[in-house]
Amino acid sequence: MIATGESSTFSMEVSSEPIRRVGGRLCRVWRGGHQGRFALRESISRMAQDLFTKLSEISTTGSFGKEKGTVMKESIDTWFNSVDRIESVAIASVYFYLFVILVVRVSGKRLTSQMNNFDWIVNIAIGSLVGSGILLKDVSITDATIAIAILASLQWLTTYLVLRSSIFRQVVKPKPALLTHKGQFVTENMQRERISESEVIAKLREKGFTSLDEANWVVIETDGSLTVIPQGAMTFGEAKLLSDVSAPDWVD
Repeated sequence: MIATGESSTFSMEVSSEPIRRVGGRLCRVWRGGHQGRFALRESISRMAQDLFTKLSEISTTGSFGKEKGTVMKESIDTWFNSVDRIESVAIASVYFYLFVILVVRVSGKRLTSQMNNFDWIVNIAIGSLVGSGILLKDVSITDATIAIAILASLQWLTTYLVLRSSIFRQVVKPKPALLTHKGQFVTENMQRERISESEVIAKLREKGFTSLDEANWVVIETDGSLTVIPQGAMTFGEAKLLSDVSAPDWVD
């Protein structure tokens, strides 16, 4: 069996008869001198001719006996498939564009807000499903529509329960974490959140700061973004908007 992938798999039966003939010829060479060597040369010549014939057949035959031209015709062309395929893609594109608008209107602005990791994941998943429904032949419009509707419904249910239940909110929604405090890095939180000092410094530069001391606090929010609070005469406990931010006991 010789395999070169699914689209070009072929098999070739190899007979043991030529091998036996060669073995016999070798024995005669050992016994017969010049005549034996001549007979062996003739046998090898016939075997080479047979091998060439087999290779010629293989070069014109695809997998399971298909001609190479047939296999090539079944492959997807890089630039153009067919008019029917273009029509299918166009119809699916228009449908999903309108359907996504409907989903956003029904689910609310929260679906595209990316206020936390769940919003971001749902956005990525819906985008992937839309692309699959438009381009993939084995994913029907109905399949993608049902999957998008289920994801949007689950996202709406999750946000509803977060608003109604503090226990559920603590389970599914991460808390913001303090990364710097008045010129000091909060290393325990940075290690837990896997944030490096260079990333915090880059954020401070982005906000126009030239020193770590110029920021009272840097907080990583629930969506992964960094918030920089400028220097001020205020303790951490006095900052009411930081009451839900996770901070070690030594922060005052």
